[in-house]
This record gives sequence, structure tokens and C-alpha cells, in this order.
Amino acid sequence: IFSAPMDWDLEDQNQIFADGAMLDEARWPHRGDGDLLHPQRAAAAGGTQTSLHDPELARAAGSGSLEGALLWCAGGDRWICWSEKVERYDPATQTIHFTMPTMSHWYEVRPGSRYVLMGLRSFLNAPGEWWYDKDRQRLLIIPPAGCDLAKSTIEAKRRADCIDLCGRRYVTVEGIHFR
Repeated sequence: IFSAPMDWDLEDQNQIFADGAMLDEARWPHRGDGDLLHPQRAAAAGGTQTSLHDPELARAAGSGSLEGALLWCAGGDRWICWSEKVERYDPATQTIHFTMPTMSHWYEVRPGSRYVLMGLRSFLNAPGEWWYDKDRQRLLIIPPAGCDLAKSTIEAKRRADCIDLCGRRYVTVEGIHFR
């Protein structure tokens, strides 16, 4: 695991690139063999508007806790994906608890709801993953397989928007390149 100082944080909009290829934020389960648009996701055994139960959570927690992780879930009828911070983890029942202030029953966790967990240092354990340590303002990275950091360029997204034309009219933008 390599680390470098990074004195900015875009919260849930951070992105890290190695030689132009986007890397994965450390997560459980890992993206696996799926591509960036079709990652591996866990499936809930059940849940409510404020909890998610999955016997596999023991693997995610390891010997630690899941409190503070970010839960990304395609709950309910999968109309909308949402994210919430895990407030409590019960290892006896393999259940995580969160607060969803605007939740409706259409989006509650149901058997089969797909989800991932992010935001914990313990999830950083696979090539091509990164994790941002907010307290120490450091980026931690496990380079992708075959990546030589001495010869590679590692970049971090620095702003949320490339160009903002809100409230503008009759503007033509030409010759700009971004990713």
C-alpha cells in the first residue's frame, strides 16, 4: 500500500486515476471481474427502511466493525439507488442500521436488494483500489496489477465541475477536452 499527501476532499465525488484509467474506491465486495459499469454487488437477505441484513456481512467486517461505512443500495423496486452512513453494526444478527430521513417503502431494503459498502480502511486490500484518509489528508492506493508507480501518473479529481454554465445563455464552447 502506497500513500501520498492529498489536502483536498470531494467527499463522495473523489476519483483517482492511474495512467488515465479510473481506479475503484476500496469497497466490499470488490468489483471482481465486472467492468466499471457492471461491478459485483452483494445481495441483502432482507431489511427494513432503516436496516440491512446479510449473513455475508461477517466477511465484510472481518474482525472489525462496519460502523461509519457508506452503504450504497439499490433497494425496493430499484427505481433509485441511495447512500447512507452505517450507524450501527450488530455482528450477532449480521445487520447494519442506518437513518434514512426521507425513505419511502418503495426504496426500503428487501431480499435481493443489491448493495456495496465503502469508506473504511479495512476494505483497501485489492489491486487497483484506493482509500482517502480524511483525518491525515492522505491518499492510500494499491496499484493495479502491472502498474509501476515509478513510471506511472496517479491523478486525483480536484473539482466537481469542469465548466459551469448555469444561468448563461447563447454560449458556444469549442476545443475543450476533459474526462
